[in-house]
Amino acid sequence: MKPAAILLLLVLSMSDCQAKNVLVNHGFEDEVLPTRMPYGWRLWERDSGSVKCWVDKSVRHSGRAAFAMEAEHDASAVLVSQLIPVAQGETVRVSGWVLAESLDSATGSGSAAFTLAFIDRSGKFVKLNRYGRRIQTGEWIELRGEASVPEGISSVCLEIGLTNARGKVWFDDLSVVPSESYACRPARGEAAIPSPPGVWNLEIINRELSTRRVEVTVECSGQACGFAQVELVGSLEQQVHVPLRNNIKSGEHLVVMRLTDSATGDVLAVNNLRAKVLPPVELEPLVPTHWCIEDGTPSLEARLWINKREGARSAELIVKRQDGEIVAKRVLHDLTFGYRDTSLVFEGAGVGDYEVVAVVTLLDGTTCSASQPWHIINRAQAKVVFDEAGYPIAGGKRIFPLGTFNSGQYELMKKTGFTVTHAWNRLKLPQEGERVDNQAAKDFLDETLSAGMMAIGFLHVAYLERDEWAELVRRIRMFRNHPALLAWDEEEGVARGEVPLSKLQKLAEIVKREDPNHPFVLADSYDVIHKVDRQHLFPEELMDAGMWWFYPIPLGPSSEDGVLEGRDFSEEGVIPVPAFLKATAKPVWVGLQAYKQSREGARLPTPAEFRCMAYLAVVHGAKGLLYYMGGSAYRMEEEQDPGRPWGYLHELVPELHSMIPVFTAPDASDEVIVKQAYSSKGNGQLRIDHKLKLADGIYTLIAVNRSDKPADVEFCAQCFGSAVVSVLFENRTLKASAGVLLDHFDGYAVHIYQWSLAQAK
Repeated sequence: MKPAAILLLLVLSMSDCQAKNVLVNHGFEDEVLPTRMPYGWRLWERDSGSVKCWVDKSVRHSGRAAFAMEAEHDASAVLVSQLIPVAQGETVRVSGWVLAESLDSATGSGSAAFTLAFIDRSGKFVKLNRYGRRIQTGEWIELRGEASVPEGISSVCLEIGLTNARGKVWFDDLSVVPSESYACRPARGEAAIPSPPGVWNLEIINRELSTRRVEVTVECSGQACGFAQVELVGSLEQQVHVPLRNNIKSGEHLVVMRLTDSATGDVLAVNNLRAKVLPPVELEPLVPTHWCIEDGTPSLEARLWINKREGARSAELIVKRQDGEIVAKRVLHDLTFGYRDTSLVFEGAGVGDYEVVAVVTLLDGTTCSASQPWHIINRAQAKVVFDEAGYPIAGGKRIFPLGTFNSGQYELMKKTGFTVTHAWNRLKLPQEGERVDNQAAKDFLDETLSAGMMAIGFLHVAYLERDEWAELVRRIRMFRNHPALLAWDEEEGVARGEVPLSKLQKLAEIVKREDPNHPFVLADSYDVIHKVDRQHLFPEELMDAGMWWFYPIPLGPSSEDGVLEGRDFSEEGVIPVPAFLKATAKPVWVGLQAYKQSREGARLPTPAEFRCMAYLAVVHGAKGLLYYMGGSAYRMEEEQDPGRPWGYLHELVPELHSMIPVFTAPDASDEVIVKQAYSSKGNGQLRIDHKLKLADGIYTLIAVNRSDKPADVEFCAQCFGSAVVSVLFENRTLKASAGVLLDHFDGYAVHIYQWSLAQAK
């Protein structure tokens, strides 16, 4: 395979540039800005009219002109290129030259924007790879990078401009070049492979615009399963229908699509992905998966999928008890490719476990079947409320949410000490035109329940963007009685400017109407995040609890992304207290950093910082902690041991779990004063934050040094008396004297002191 050979100038016609879709600019043309964008480019501004754009012939790198942008005040604006089609797993290389003049920002974090954006088939921006940075002014600097195309992406584009900065920048010699001349990918709506024998629709990306005869072969887990010949007609994208053999087993496979020149045998492209081969019939999780006996006569809705393109004759749905007794039946006729919904209502069924079986007769007279478990339970097994202290109560048990996002390793999570799970990848809405994988969502809840934890049910913003309210209601009705469900949540739709507040309001109304037995946790703001007062962040009238992000490492001034990620402005060396913790009187859960941010100096927190951030959040009122590790989040970056994928968290989380009775205990009324706090090394203002708890006659004082400066600290409180104080997790004790306790803190140190009320008297 050879690299894409044709590099086009943007001075060609628009149709030529869009046809080749390999973007290379050796100079912008004159008089195309700001009245119109050159050849498929468009301008995006965060605040309309805040920047000036033009094509500059007097300043350029090697082209005939450069694109220039100027802002008098901090602004974010980018010029966005035309879309370039790509396939999963391809490598895309991006480069360009930038010149800056007086580039600066009020926060010191502004930069030149140079970004490769990934777009899915519905046109949604899914991921941004940022290669822009703060640059020294006065000379041309090359920016470059490369990225592998992730799953579900259909195109990329280049964004150039300013990010939260003021001053002038020029861009020239820009290129976005996929590494290969050809690629192969599933056609729109064909993420899954239909039940064989049948036809799978693929697309060939032909960046050479060649006309030649090619062969397309498909392998599933190393087994040949599809073959087609096609004449390339010289278009950039061309669909091909690949007949499938009948020997493919249903389930998930590693799929290899290979494109070969029929005349020479040269391999033009090899593309890999994981795809599901559909069985002849499927029965989705039932609506609801669990029926609460207090809700009246049991009923369910069933969605039966026929994955044979020719359809089926009939199907019989049977509901039976564990002992085999049939309690309900229904027969369906003339089933076409796709799905059929039906419902069943029946008397006399009591609490217990059931099975719903669909027996389908295909057109050739053969039969196949699919089944789903179904349960009738008591409402007490599927009801969560918040107590007066702000903690969820489920099954009579108080829960402190301690979890990760998208871990997928539920037994290990439970063993480590986590109490809740959260998953975008198991609960997400698919791209437009593709099937909702409700089975993955049910598996997530079932696996969570089996591991003895509870799950946060994610309601994707794509429902709101596409106005797919019926599917959203169906998702809620499907799982609203699942015993693993802790709460529903939505994240960042309004904050990122993807949907208006009115749609979030509609979502909140639907959740409360369809499931009054579970809380709605909102990780979103009442307006686009850069317009929001962070001390009044949440639209609290819509939510039962709030959640937001605390990702401050490495410490530094906030930026547009920093505001989104909880990086409040901080003093040098001092971890800031998240302002959003004071944004509402309702419970707030904190998303904690366990990944490297995509910015200058990015790194993981140190063990001391990890521990400091967790206890700092609790000291300032957090009612739950969830760790975000970036990407799929199944492991922390740089960790290779499959038995310890979360690094230092394997030490910290068991400690935090053991502290849950303390976290959820009442605050003590006794006053604790940090009478003296001074640096034993160096200067600087110190920050010692603390919280005192009292439960069952035991005092616990959590004290956090959120500064990197070491300190000798004097705590004054009558409740100390002259007690012998244990320092938890440190195997040492201290002796208080007349209500005073002295101790030393290293930078970011946390000390947890415990003594009895009886000792203090």
